[in-house]
Amino acid sequence: MSHYFQNDPTLVSKERLLTFSIFGKSFSFYSDEGIFSKNELDRGTLTLLEAVLSKELAGSCLDLGCANGIVAIVIKHHFPTIHFDMVDINYRALALAKKNVESHGYAYPEDGFGNRG
Repeated sequence: MSHYFQNDPTLVSKERLLTFSIFGKSFSFYSDEGIFSKNELDRGTLTLLEAVLSKELAGSCLDLGCANGIVAIVIKHHFPTIHFDMVDINYRALALAKKNVESHGYAYPEDGFGNRG
């Protein structure tokens, strides 16, 4: 059995769209097998987002273990001037994060070596 922190290219893809609302805004995200919280927005992430979105944020943020990009995208929606770097050990998660970032109209961040996506 694969875990979300492993890269398992043999894991069959079952990409799907997740939809949820937070603070009156609906979001849809692509998800797939082999990533963290593949079927729903988990309670821990929801609690984190509720706490963070109640603050005033600016500057740069690192989404370490970004999975499919939910945290960065939701925060970016509420605080458009924030710059995000997104990192994950899971290649499938990174591909989904890129797809989700672009589907929400944002530019995918650089990989740290001057390459986009």
